[in-house]
Amino acid sequence: MSEDRMLEDPTSKRIFSVCRQTQLDEQLLESGRLIEASKSLTDWLEKCEEALSDKHPLRGDQDTVSSLIEQHKVTMTQSWVIVSVDCDH
Repeated sequence: MSEDRMLEDPTSKRIFSVCRQTQLDEQLLESGRLIEASKSLTDWLEKCEEALSDKHPLRGDQDTVSSLIEQHKVTMTQSWVIVSVDCDH
């Protein structure tokens, strides 16, 4: 039976309508989850941005701070190498 002919039958029409509504409800639920996750991520990023901003004074002596910055740069470089190697496989 074709879809057009099936929709002429009232029972089939109701079943089709319920199925479409269920699909729509599922898609809206997934959309809502994505929006919630996006909002949570944005909130977290804003907190991190504030904590990591240059507005806070550095504590410690200049040599220690410079050493920590260099260690961080090396760690970040190594992390990117590992990530890029993993992505190639």
